[in-house]
Amino acid sequence: MNQNQQDKVVIDKFAETFSELAAKESLRNVSEVTGISFHLLMKISKGEVDPTLTLLVKLADYFQVSIEYLATGNDN
Repeated sequence: MNQNQQDKVVIDKFAETFSELAAKESLRNVSEVTGISFHLLMKISKGEVDPTLTLLVKLADYFQVSIEYLATGNDN
């Protein structure tokens, strides 16, 4: 697996975990509270965004999960 394929796997897992957490919330509310644009949140949920550390921190804080959980779906 080349680097681009590895990156895609990571981004897809992040999108899956984010979507599971966001299913319980309104993306508009997430946007308002975190300051992350609704448009960007939609891209995240589709796996179209390679998240920055700042983005991970804001979302992990909002959902009250670890960055590791948000990025990988694992909290070990």
